[in-house]
Amino acid sequence: MTTSVFSLDPLIEPLAQAVITRASELLAEASEPDFLSANDIALRCGMSERKAYELLRTGEMRTVKIGRHIRVPIAAYHEWRRNLPSP
Repeated sequence: MTTSVFSLDPLIEPLAQAVITRASELLAEASEPDFLSANDIALRCGMSERKAYELLRTGEMRTVKIGRHIRVPIAAYHEWRRNLPSP
């Protein structure tokens, strides 16, 4: 448990920490784009753009076509990351 500048009741502190954690998650989600390109995925995952296109081509990540562009909904990207095997 982290030390806080504020002194909270021991019963309230876990709830306060949960609220802060969830607020941080929501802020992070709000700053993300709705869709990612293969290049975005490559940069986020530290892989080549070619490997990212391979993931899209093989259907490992759900994609949508927007005009001539193939994009990955951010929710599909997060789902793919959650389902990766642990190292």
